[in-house]
Amino acid sequence: MGYFGYSYYVENKSRLKLLKIHNGSRCVAPSIATVQAGTYKPLSRPLFVYAKRTSFQRAVVRAFIKYIILNERTIARASRYVPLTPAQLRKAKRQYNNAIKGS
Repeated sequence: MGYFGYSYYVENKSRLKLLKIHNGSRCVAPSIATVQAGTYKPLSRPLFVYAKRTSFQRAVVRAFIKYIILNERTIARASRYVPLTPAQLRKAKRQYNNAIKGS
């Protein structure tokens, strides 16, 4: 038995078996939907990018975070990560806009 990222499983489906876990209310199999919804717990977790609010005063930081947000789907696909949901992406954009207003 091993624990690794969902993308590793997707790349190796023919050699691996998924494990459903009991998340406190029911047994859940890993999938993009259960990872995005946070129901494949405790074995899935979000990946965050943190920046201090004061760092948004620097153009390079604003540009980097903006690039991540605008290219999130492409970055997730290329790195084989689970992409954000539309609601999560809207929240990231809102937080970015609030951060640049406050810088």
